[in-house]
Amino acid sequence: MRKTIGILVIVLGVILALYVGGWALFYDGIFDIVKAIDSNTVTAMVVGIGVIKVSVGSIVGWLIFYFWWVVGFLIWGFDDRYNSVKRRKRRRM
Repeated sequence: MRKTIGILVIVLGVILALYVGGWALFYDGIFDIVKAIDSNTVTAMVVGIGVIKVSVGSIVGWLIFYFWWVVGFLIWGFDDRYNSVKRRKRRRM
């Protein structure tokens, strides 16, 4: 059950990273610049915010993905064979 929840959390992280980093920042930043150019209302503020969105989008996306990846692996946990010390049976002669 823990592995399933961990995988779901990692998949959620991928979806959130693609949405926030790829769509909300990268694509929307380009769209804001193009919309400002198309409507002849180009200002330094609009272009500056658009460039910052585009340049920061991938970094934010990777940070979101990494955070949810770590949370997913912490929920997933490690296999018991790595955490427990194997006891060797003693041979009696």
